[in-house]
Amino acid sequence: MTTTLTLTRDQTINPIAHISLPTGASGNTSFDSKGTELDEIHPILDIYSKALSLSRRLRNSEDVDEINGLLMEATFWENKLESLKQDINHFNVNVNSNSKAYFEFFRLVGKLLFNQLIQQNQSSATKTRLLVSQITSILPQILNQPVTSSSSSSTSSTTTTTTTANNISKCLLIYPLFITGIDIIGQQNRLEFQSQFEKLLLEINSNSMTTILVILNEIWKLNPNGCNFVDWVNSSSQFFFAIN
Repeated sequence: MTTTLTLTRDQTINPIAHISLPTGASGNTSFDSKGTELDEIHPILDIYSKALSLSRRLRNSEDVDEINGLLMEATFWENKLESLKQDINHFNVNVNSNSKAYFEFFRLVGKLLFNQLIQQNQSSATKTRLLVSQITSILPQILNQPVTSSSSSSTSSTTTTTTTANNISKCLLIYPLFITGIDIIGQQNRLEFQSQFEKLLLEINSNSMTTILVILNEIWKLNPNGCNFVDWVNSSSQFFFAIN
């Protein structure tokens, strides 16, 4: 069963598809993501955008050949996500295990995104439950420890870069956490997940992003036991957010 989520204007958020990691921070602080784990997830964020684009094109297409072509393209990007798993073993030797977990978190959520948008699998589906289990198993490591720059230098400029990278890395967790939350099933599991989400929102001190929790709870209401597929992405042209 497919359920469409209808949002009011004040429940919409800006498009995630335009997310990008900055090469320079605002104000007097300069930040270059090269050499940090933020640089490593660029390819994954690009694939997120591909999934969103393919979903919209599939939704609007009625041509069989075009649909088959789009599905083949989706398979290509899903395989790309799978191949990126090997990249974890080729990280800079200075990148710690938490950074590797950060990369793997984004990669697995990318697979979940295709599972939602292209395959349109229910939350209770075996593949979905397996992906969610893999993602949530590494969440404590992601949320409880700051992601740091791979540089080991203790200079002032490096400290500033590390702080900026940490702030950005925390903000970037919001969208993949939202994607994960969509497929969390079970009242207790949802309460625990919401608690983790609220803790992160408090840490980054962003009131606007609390809108995501409102939307997530609406999705859960439409899908109480995970047996429905909630068409969340196509319900609003602004059902995403950007890092401001």
